[in-house]
Amino acid sequence: MLKHSGSIIWLTGLPASGKTTIASALYRRLKKGGAKLQVLDGDVIRALNAGTIGFTREDRDRHVLQVANTAKMFADHGIISIVALIAPYRDTREAALKKIGGLEIFVDAPIEVCKARDPKGLYAKALRGQISNFTGIDDPYEPPLTPDLHLRTELESEEESCERLFDFLSRLGLVDDESGFFAEVTRPYPFERLLSRYPLSSLLLLKRMGFSKRACKAFLDDSLQFFHLRRYPYDRKVLFVAGLPKSGTTWMSKLLGMIPGYYERTIYDPSRMMMFHDISSMVFELMPAYAHSVMKLHTKYSTENFEVIKDYVDKFIIMYRDLRDMTVSRYFHVVNDESHRHYQLYHQMSQEDGILHSINITGQAYVSWVKDWHEMAQAHPEMIIEVRYEELNADARGTMNKVLSFFNIAADNGLLERMAATQLKTPVNLKESLSRGDTKRKGIVGDWRNLFTQKHKDYFKEMAGQLLIDLGYEHDLNW
Repeated sequence: MLKHSGSIIWLTGLPASGKTTIASALYRRLKKGGAKLQVLDGDVIRALNAGTIGFTREDRDRHVLQVANTAKMFADHGIISIVALIAPYRDTREAALKKIGGLEIFVDAPIEVCKARDPKGLYAKALRGQISNFTGIDDPYEPPLTPDLHLRTELESEEESCERLFDFLSRLGLVDDESGFFAEVTRPYPFERLLSRYPLSSLLLLKRMGFSKRACKAFLDDSLQFFHLRRYPYDRKVLFVAGLPKSGTTWMSKLLGMIPGYYERTIYDPSRMMMFHDISSMVFELMPAYAHSVMKLHTKYSTENFEVIKDYVDKFIIMYRDLRDMTVSRYFHVVNDESHRHYQLYHQMSQEDGILHSINITGQAYVSWVKDWHEMAQAHPEMIIEVRYEELNADARGTMNKVLSFFNIAADNGLLERMAATQLKTPVNLKESLSRGDTKRKGIVGDWRNLFTQKHKDYFKEMAGQLLIDLGYEHDLNW
């Protein structure tokens, strides 16, 4: 097990060099040790700050300081922190590490290797000029001159890098060779181990560090539950929503988050399975165990995904909408989102061809998504409730009353009225909405009728005509 509590291990390197991957590999391998450990991922910390930290030099330095202070806070209370953060500027990084006494691990990969990996497509967007101040492209990364350990991820596998890091920590006397360390990772949000001792001082520190009001409120509420000072009469810790993209799932999760005690959580996925609309047990394991959470994902059906979900929740929501409207919504989203990979393609096409391309994407990715989950909902009505965007849009109060009853959550009229008043407003200017970071789409029910040509209709009938009939959107193919 870990022999020294309160250590800080800082992984630095270019985007896509392998920092989070190595952290995940260590998590999977050393899960059964006995140490108290906190994973601090730079992307997760940014998400908790709700877009308040940008990518200027000043913003990046502030971000590094915030993460360093958080790691030091854990270390002071005997909790090991493993930090996965670029921290591109050498002087800022060295000053932070000197202040907190951390180990500097250089996760090194040539820029061309990182570009080729590019799991989030960010290098491609930066090279097209869609992202500015991107580390490695138009903003520098200054590598460590004398790191405590240098990992070369283009020359060694994930397992080899993990093994080298483990051996390094063992040689320093930080880990026991037999059992390893940090088997039980503490939840990245909220900070369970720390709040058990100093909840109010921790809350004040979070505020001073710039965490959002919502994050601080959730932290305080979770703290009260941890100390049994507040109880909510709910059977379920997690309300899980698996939704078709652009089907109103963000709206649904916000409505569920209005239930007293439930909070939308930042989802931490070290396995990166969410990128492929899959799910791992880790996303559930890393939720606060004593508090109530709302989780919204676009998880597709597969036997493996279904088994993971069943292991953690006994009831959940499947959400979708008319695939024709979803196709139109997707098209207008792409046309107005300069960061999307199809943005330039759609601006080189006519609207008719762009919608046809969007129909093709829908056929490849989403017809089976809806069909498979619908069949599972029909087979397991006690476990799965289907919610359509159309019914939520037409009658939010009635739909949420049905959802709350399904989860055995009593709701007074005041809550239902507040939910009903939280209507989804379609932005007049989608481009402006996207620039603000809004997730709202062109949510007009039946809008496909204004935009589909006969060619579109014929293609869609061949691709998903029977599914639309099975779902009750059409009675036949004469539309």
